[in-house]
Amino acid sequence: LKEKIIVSLVKLSFLKKGFFKQFLAIARGSCAELETQIIIVHKLGFIKEDNFNNLSPKIEELSKMLSSSFYSKINSKPLNR
Repeated sequence: LKEKIIVSLVKLSFLKKGFFKQFLAIARGSCAELETQIIIVHKLGFIKEDNFNNLSPKIEELSKMLSSSFYSKINSKPLNR
């Protein structure tokens, strides 16, 4: 519960300052970078197949969540300030 409250406060802070879209864009880029790094270390043999198969769908799910949030913010009306 404490983590949800902290996340909500941070999100509200970003929304009020108009930085939340930028935050989401950066998070999407970081997620893509992580996905690339996981693929590379798998191909180089640094992680096992089962670990790769466990991580890949989680990263893909996170990417979809970030993209959904990002595009919903782009299409939303600006906040009244």
